[in-house]
Amino acid sequence: MRDDPNARRLRTLLQKCVPPRIRDHLRKGGPTPVDIERIRGYTRDIASFGDLILYPDGTGREQPYLAELVEAVALLAFAPGGITVMGLDFDATIIAQEAPQDELTQLLSDIDSLLSL
Repeated sequence: MRDDPNARRLRTLLQKCVPPRIRDHLRKGGPTPVDIERIRGYTRDIASFGDLILYPDGTGREQPYLAELVEAVALLAFAPGGITVMGLDFDATIIAQEAPQDELTQLLSDIDSLLSL
C-alpha cells in the first residue's frame, strides 16, 4: 500500500511541532485544568475539519485546525502511556527524561525544527 503524501505531510508536521509544545508545557509544570478544558473544545473542530486537515485546499484554512491538533496531541501526551497518532508515539514522560539542554539551546533547536517544515 502506498503512503499517502498528505498523511506523510501531517505525520511530519506532528513530529516537528508536538515535541516543542510538550516541552513548553513541561517548562510550565505540565498541563493545567484550563489547558485540558481548552482542548475539549478542539475535538469538534478536529472532527469536523478532518478532511481539510488531511487534504488542505491550498488556501491555508486548515492552519487553525492544525494548531488545535498539535496542541491537543501535546496535551494528551501527558496522559499515562502517552498517545499514538498516525503511528507516532508521543509521551511526555519520555520527553521529560531526554538529556537536558539549557533552555535557550532547546528553544533554538525547536525553532529550527519548525522552520524546516
